[in-house]
Amino acid sequence: MRSLVACLLVLMLVSVGLADSIAVTPVGAFAGSDDRDFMIGWEFSVSTPVQITGLAYWDEEEDGLGEAHRVGVFDSATGSLLVDAVVPAGAGAPLLDGYRYTPTSYLLPVGRYVVGGQQGSDVDRVLLGGNSTITWPGITFVQHRELPTSSFVMPTNASSSVGLFGPNLIVGEPIPEPGTLALLGAGLLSLAGLARIRRRKA
Repeated sequence: MRSLVACLLVLMLVSVGLADSIAVTPVGAFAGSDDRDFMIGWEFSVSTPVQITGLAYWDEEEDGLGEAHRVGVFDSATGSLLVDAVVPAGAGAPLLDGYRYTPTSYLLPVGRYVVGGQQGSDVDRVLLGGNSTITWPGITFVQHRELPTSSFVMPTNASSSVGLFGPNLIVGEPIPEPGTLALLGAGLLSLAGLARIRRRKA
């Protein structure tokens, strides 16, 4: 009985402590800028459901963004916006592997998507070029996207090259609901109580 309680406790701790990660990391990219208003991003496919835990924008020096950036995920086929958030200017937003992010919860089913971010000036530079990507399991990079516009819409101009990494996704395992953790805790306490009663009867 003790071993069962210990296993359940470890499972609960692991489920709460799983680390998040950047969805796609370009390899061999360099910093560049553009003084136009435009939407930039990249297209990707999902082969197994992926839990988004944050929407992010690259902070070159990791000392804060010069302006706020709205970031969203669009359905590649329809252009429909599925989820979005604003990554604020400054260094107040959490930082992960060079990306400032706003915590966001959204489960992406199997499909094809575009992540896009709004770039209003050349205050914040983006990652250009690159020869390959490192991706989260279940995610496949397809191509980069861009569109000169001041509107927040899906970037539609495509290229097979790797580049234009300003926006990104923070992904990870689904976060347990508070109610789920409470039920698990109650179950552990019940098992411990039953074990004590059995010991007293023995």
